[in-house]
Amino acid sequence: MRRKRENTVIRRISPDDLDQFLAYRADPDVARYQSWEVMDRDRARPFLAFNQKITPLIRPGAWVQIAIADPADDTLIGDLGIMLSDDQMEVELGITLAAHAQGFGHGLRATQLACALIWDETSAQVINVWADIRNRPSRRLAERAGFAFKGFETNNEVKEAAFSMHRPEGN
Repeated sequence: MRRKRENTVIRRISPDDLDQFLAYRADPDVARYQSWEVMDRDRARPFLAFNQKITPLIRPGAWVQIAIADPADDTLIGDLGIMLSDDQMEVELGITLAAHAQGFGHGLRATQLACALIWDETSAQVINVWADIRNRPSRRLAERAGFAFKGFETNNEVKEAAFSMHRPEGN
């Protein structure tokens, strides 16, 4: 699985991505609004290997991480988390992008590529994203990618903006 749009690629994440993965995931500015925990090398290595080999890539009830890469040299610059609901009707989508890669359109293109992948590979009818209300760039990204604002929710004591996108007709 490899998809490209302009100067952004999404592909399977790999153990070869370990150093870049650890670097941006340990950056406090990147991790600030995320719900995942920072990993050390011993936890990240099997995590990346597992996500590289998952079949099918998107499956009910489980998260999968997909790499966001620079097509010039295939360097990891971020990752997407995708989780298909058990009933296969909804998908939750999250994005993490290295600080040095932010502000160049990679997040928007990666989100658009992920949505196309989800529509192509699943029967889901809705993709949902949440953004911490303090994370204005993520909220703007969701809107620019075509997600509709649904309202505010509180999850684990964090107030989040909820967004959704419905399957386009004909998909």
